Amino acid sequence: MTKKYASFDVQQGQAARSKAEAIPQGGRIDARIAWLLIPFALVVVLLAGMMLRPAVPNSLGESHLAGPRPPTPVNVVVLRDDSGSFSGFEEMRNDAMAQVLAWAPGNLRDDDTITVVSFAGQAIVTMPTTSIAELAANDVTPSDATARDGRNTNLVPALRAVEDALARNENATSIVAITDTLVADTQSPDVARLLRDLNVTSMSVILPAGVVVNDGWADAFNWEAEFHTRSDDTASIALAVGQALAHATGQHLEPAGS
Repeated sequence: MTKKYASFDVQQGQAARSKAEAIPQGGRIDARIAWLLIPFALVVVLLAGMMLRPAVPNSLGESHLAGPRPPTPVNVVVLRDDSGSFSGFEEMRNDAMAQVLAWAPGNLRDDDTITVVSFAGQAIVTMPTTSIAELAANDVTPSDATARDGRNTNLVPALRAVEDALARNENATSIVAITDTLVADTQSPDVARLLRDLNVTSMSVILPAGVVVNDGWADAFNWEAEFHTRSDDTASIALAVGQALAHATGQHLEPAGS
């Protein structure tokens, strides 16, 4: 077997030499030129990728939703973690939500709704379920009430508050959670039931930069989209919420004018 394969290799080499000798000198590509062409080809590929990649807006106010979306309205629920780890960032998050609510009427459907719930050990509805048409016609903002109470951070009270706020609204629900995902009751059977009863069809989680999704949270919510933001930067938070809204409608954010 060794001889056979050695013989085959030699024959292949001889055939290759014969073919090479038959090629006119002008038809050969110098090996050095070929190596020089490789970096050029890589640059072309990278530039093509950059041109095909969707542009990322710098701020929510300079962006709009683009692309097709389902014809039915969606209930967007913003769950705002008020636990101690976020105690120093309330003003930035309030300002970010104000930006989102001002931007929403020009980008969401009139019959889409937004509900804002703050949660920690307990939960408080800080903005009742409000249609986008109502937002466009009235100055609606979440209250400054906080759910912080010094105890654990829990999901079930937050989801129950959402259930009460949405009442019998049967439209699809998309949850946008601004949290570090460190909650105490992700294993509660009530979580799965509430998600089912609320007809939750999509989920986004907005995390502080450098924080990873807790395993318990991922198991409980089966989250689909993850966005990272600076907790102390209003524009960054607002843009992340806008990206989550795009996920809720099945669209994407584009810079204004695109």
